[in-house]
Amino acid sequence: MANPESGSSAAKAISLPVAHLDTGSALEQIQQDYRSGRLHRAQRLCRDLLQHDEDNVLVIRQLGVISHRLEDFATAKECFFRLIRLTPDDAGVYYNLGHTGIGLDDVDLAFAAFAKTVELDPERAAAYNNMGVLLEQRGDYEDAIDYFYEASELDPEHALSRMHLSRALNCVHRLQESNQVVESSLAVNTLSPLQRAELLLRQGQNSWLAGDQATCRRVVSLCEHVLAHVQEPGRLGGRFRLLRSLLKFRRENPACYEQPATHTAYYLGSSHALTAANTVLELDDIAYRLESFCIETATAADLRCLVAGQPAAGRCTASFTAAMHQVPDKSWVLLDFGEPLCRPYGSLFQRLKQQEGFEQVLQDLVSDHLDFVAQQCAKRRLKLVFVGVPANNCDMQDLSVEDQHRLLLLTEQFNRCLERQALERGFYFLDLFTATVGGNGKSNKYYHLDAYRLRPDALGQIVQGYLLLPGRT
Repeated sequence: MANPESGSSAAKAISLPVAHLDTGSALEQIQQDYRSGRLHRAQRLCRDLLQHDEDNVLVIRQLGVISHRLEDFATAKECFFRLIRLTPDDAGVYYNLGHTGIGLDDVDLAFAAFAKTVELDPERAAAYNNMGVLLEQRGDYEDAIDYFYEASELDPEHALSRMHLSRALNCVHRLQESNQVVESSLAVNTLSPLQRAELLLRQGQNSWLAGDQATCRRVVSLCEHVLAHVQEPGRLGGRFRLLRSLLKFRRENPACYEQPATHTAYYLGSSHALTAANTVLELDDIAYRLESFCIETATAADLRCLVAGQPAAGRCTASFTAAMHQVPDKSWVLLDFGEPLCRPYGSLFQRLKQQEGFEQVLQDLVSDHLDFVAQQCAKRRLKLVFVGVPANNCDMQDLSVEDQHRLLLLTEQFNRCLERQALERGFYFLDLFTATVGGNGKSNKYYHLDAYRLRPDALGQIVQGYLLLPGRT
């Protein structure tokens, strides 16, 4: 059977109604096609109508919305600009243009369109939220937070603005404020179970970092009930299991947290910052309790952008900088760098598989990161400890034998490169790899809590024998 929307038959099917229907009936047909998913047919009918009435605002609006749905963003942009000339005070047109700007990856256009939207309609919460998202994506968290607050105040049931607000507050380490937002947001009726679980886990993580076991236990218990209604929890399931494991570890190993400490050291990193929080380690014969900052955007993608000097790295840079502002001068600071890059799905592993100048890429990556840290910490007189990547403890069954060897080689080479460059530049290096590797190149299983993270007490034990002093290569 011939496709009724293809070839000349489709043109006839579309052009005939235009000749016989009035505009109102044609618009009704367009709406029916739009609702039933016949978007290409609806788009063609709009174009045919505009040949007879080129300034019909209703038809131009329909064509713009339909084209956006079809990801024909160039046509959508043209339609919305035409509407702006015809109806310059219509906030909805600017709002649609903002979304089209996002589709075109034109951030300046999108932001300007949403800003004009709120100028014309100051009560439109979604536009404030969208401006916040655009700022958040480039790492301008402080201004983004203001827009998210505005959106949530205008519409207390606007779930997305509350989700973005709590996350942005976390990224700049305003954890108590983030928890207050979470508490007020949990009563919002428009939250999906997945969003509710994400908020609870954020509150649980913040409470764990602050040493508030009671709140963390309560939140994890609530989250377990919420996740039961989530079909595909994805990464949230992993974060939930980690918090549950940490609570269990603390219950079974209270001495790890009850050791006296007279000073504070600071840990900046990804998931290891969470596991090591509030534990004690000894540096220069002085006991230090670790205060952790989770650089939540320190994913492999962000780090690649960071070392390439691309704007998208602003998120990681902003989160790191906000943490460093809370670290007093002359402090010990442990920096966790590289673990996301040494996973089976990480970019470095894929580059190693292709054998495209891997060693040079690795050296440049480490060098650029150390330059960035040195610039951020200039004149602070900090004692910087770069923390190596532990030996691999993940499940490698899905990898070929050859790829398993490559992954183990990657982890070892990354550590040796980071060690050499850190020590040469006058930084300390904590050699987690040598401490955790077994005879087969994989983890010796002694220090690992799960596939990627070490036990909370691991750093305190490893630092005694594997902290390398600067200047020694």
